[in-house]
Amino acid sequence: MKLSNLLTAAGTSLIFIFVFTPAQATSTNVVLDLEGNPTCSSLGPNTQILEFRDSNPDSSPGIPKQVTLNFEGGTQLLEYTVFNTTPPTMDWAIKEVNGNPVDGTEEQQALFNQSVRTINYTILKAQGGNNGARVFHFGAAANFDGAIADENEEAPGSNLAAATFCYGLTTGFIPQQPPIEFADIPACEELTNSELFTTGIICPTTGPGGVGDPEEQLIINMSLNDPRFGFDVNTDTIRACTCNSELKACNPALPAQRVDSNGNYVNDLGQFVDQNGMVIIDPITADDLSQQDRTCLEFSVGSDGVPTGVNERVPFHVEGVENPDSYICYTIDGVRTCYGHY
Repeated sequence: MKLSNLLTAAGTSLIFIFVFTPAQATSTNVVLDLEGNPTCSSLGPNTQILEFRDSNPDSSPGIPKQVTLNFEGGTQLLEYTVFNTTPPTMDWAIKEVNGNPVDGTEEQQALFNQSVRTINYTILKAQGGNNGARVFHFGAAANFDGAIADENEEAPGSNLAAATFCYGLTTGFIPQQPPIEFADIPACEELTNSELFTTGIICPTTGPGGVGDPEEQLIINMSLNDPRFGFDVNTDTIRACTCNSELKACNPALPAQRVDSNGNYVNDLGQFVDQNGMVIIDPITADDLSQQDRTCLEFSVGSDGVPTGVNERVPFHVEGVENPDSYICYTIDGVRTCYGHY
């Protein structure tokens, strides 16, 4: 769930933020549309990141291409296929590292895990200077640093001008620890006397100026003098609540899940499915799942004109930088503003 549109000064105790639901595609949880012609070095440390670029990716639609990726101390075989769909899509996978196949013996697999340079980003460049590019980030996709395969990466235009693979920022294929279980964020209306840790809250009941539906809001209370700004998972302190909305604890590593108007998990045909996309008889919703099995990103059938799975930009970021006696920064459209606590 992304956050946008700061409504009050970030130096005060309360931060009010609009809430909206983005979508996502493929196995990554970060997909961005960018203007211009982004390169691997413009997306990451240019002294470390390595790049392979195919400037004619759709020359053999539907036929796998294989290329050798070089890195210090070895090579790996990458296979990718561009499909002549509208828009074009691409599947890819690392097949071998230093001659050892991915699906080899246990000894070979262990060597592969230690040696592989996982793919950190892929870039699909549209035909024409004004169409930009779509970037798929794999920093922590599927609970791993980087990725060794992905499928159904959708180009941003009707023609694909270039496909780029960026790698070398991470070594090995090491599972991360599972995330800490967090409780759902409570509704502000449910708190005693509408208080958010000693701060009174009155949720709006109408839109701005008394017109329309009330805003969906996430309200955060930050203690400027406490370590971790009062957000301590070892206590029962409530530091956030929602107005006119619901935010459930979820697993950001899971892909987006399509839902119908009732919140039931469905596929493209409208059939009921479980969290893994398998067709089932009885519908399930996010309420039926644990945090580990619940996707953070849901999208409704035909909800908007944006291609499924695309976030055009991450628009807003709020950060507690130093504490205690801290300062707070927020970033909107790349502009960082900070407030000190004197």
